[in-house]
Amino acid sequence: MFKGFHHIGLAVSNTERSVAFYTAIGGKVTCKFPFGDAMIYMIDLGGGAVLEIIPLLKDDSAQQSPRFAHIALECDDVPAAFKRLVDAGAKVKSEPGDLILAAEPPINACNAFLIGPDGEDIELFCVK
Repeated sequence: MFKGFHHIGLAVSNTERSVAFYTAIGGKVTCKFPFGDAMIYMIDLGGGAVLEIIPLLKDDSAQQSPRFAHIALECDDVPAAFKRLVDAGAKVKSEPGDLILAAEPPINACNAFLIGPDGEDIELFCVK
């Protein structure tokens, strides 16, 4: 029945700033469509990760709180991706580092957290 996620919607206070950030880190705008007086953008971040940038409506209380904990982007090289996001304007929350997730079986990984242009948490993640 389900094939996986189609996209993740992110309500933002400044659409242009968010589109500029996510395209600066390598995303590609695949389509845009009207949303009232504004536009919604679909941005393909690669590997099936599609982010929908939705203008925050001032009168929509449902959009006033975060819709997700973070966006996790899988990458081959966390330090390189980290630099790319910082160069694009992301703020550092945690530097790249190795970790072992206490799963069964354990997962050896590398990750980092940053803050995107609208305050969203972005995790860079790589299974080793």
